[in-house]
Parts: sequence; structure tokens; C-alpha cells
Amino acid sequence: MLFVDVETLGLKPGVNPITGIGAVDSNNTRDRFMAEVQVLDGAQMCASALNYQKYTPENVEALRAPWRKDINVAIGEFVKWYVSHDDQTFAGQNPLELDRPMLLHAAEQAGIEVQLGHRSFDLQSAVMLDVEQAGFQIPLAKKRSAVSSNFIQDYLGLPREQKPHIGIMGALWEADAHNILVHGEHSVDALMKYKLPTRKHKQNEVYKEFRRLEAASLA
Repeated sequence: MLFVDVETLGLKPGVNPITGIGAVDSNNTRDRFMAEVQVLDGAQMCASALNYQKYTPENVEALRAPWRKDINVAIGEFVKWYVSHDDQTFAGQNPLELDRPMLLHAAEQAGIEVQLGHRSFDLQSAVMLDVEQAGFQIPLAKKRSAVSSNFIQDYLGLPREQKPHIGIMGALWEADAHNILVHGEHSVDALMKYKLPTRKHKQNEVYKEFRRLEAASLA
């Protein structure tokens, strides 16, 4: 499988710009793709996305740096990397909701034909299954699953991803999380130093999330 993480300044393909693309082959996590994309003047940036990613005026300006790749170049290089694999199963967090549509639109705009399979591996669903198989209750927020990136990282003993996010870092920890869930071990060299989660650790993180959600509802 290929874990793909697309960083954007909003959720609308063709409206909000892509700032980065990262991808990792789960069968060989040293096989990676990374492109930091240049944001052009006039691009529509979603205020909530800027706030979530903790962007400042300074690092927003850095997104326009000339060393960053043109989106047409970046998507062309990504497609070349993607189609070079025998297993092109698309994987990530809600990959069909954001990453795949963003990439397909960018490829279409660049005049590049590519098939990004709609049968995908969703990390959040896999973690929800692991929580239930362990005999725990899935945390809910507003009557929906509260299994977020932060929860997954805490649950599996992985470090929180720094903001603003970088695509390759997201793809790496997602691929490592998959390997922990399936094989009970790390697959990314840089994450080997983190202790693998025990059942007790997972239980504590589930209870901690319930307490956090309860406190938030009372605030």
C-alpha cells in the first residue's frame, strides 16, 4: 500500500492550494516521495485551515518561496512515483475525502491521466477496529467517532506531528501506525525509539480521551 498525505490550505479541490505531497510505500518505508509546493499569490486560503495548522504571516509567506515546486511539476513527479509500484492501493487517513480528490484535480489541471484506486485503506477505521477488538469503547464527540490524528498517535505511542504539517512526515507516521497495528512493530527508522503500546497504555489513552471530551463538553 502507498500511504499518501496531501497538505492543503483548505478542503476544496481547485479552490484551496496544495502545499505539500508526501507518500510512503508500506512495504518499504525507505521508498518515499516528497514535494513541497509553491503557493501562488492570490490563492484562496481557508482561515480555519491556517488556524489549525498554526500558520503565522511569516510561514505563510515562506510557502511562496521560489525553491518550492510548481504544482504541475509536483503532481507529475508524484504520478510517476505512484505508478511505478506494483501495489498502488491508496492509504491514509480518510484518503478518499481529501487526499485523492485534491490529487486527481491537480493531475487533471496539469493534463495528466492517472487512476487513483477508490478501494483504499483508512487508518482511522483500522484504529477504531483495534479499539473495539481490545474491548474498549470508541470515544465519541457530537455523537461521532473522536478518533483523530492526535488520538491515534497517543494510542499507539507515537509522537504528535508538529505544525504546520509536512506531507512526508504525515505519510511516515501513518505507515508506521499501520505496521504497529498489523505486525506489532515499527517500520520507520526514525520512530523505532518510541516504545510500542501495551494493552494498558491503549486503555489509558482511551480513558484519557473520554475525560478530555467530557471536560470539553462541560466547558
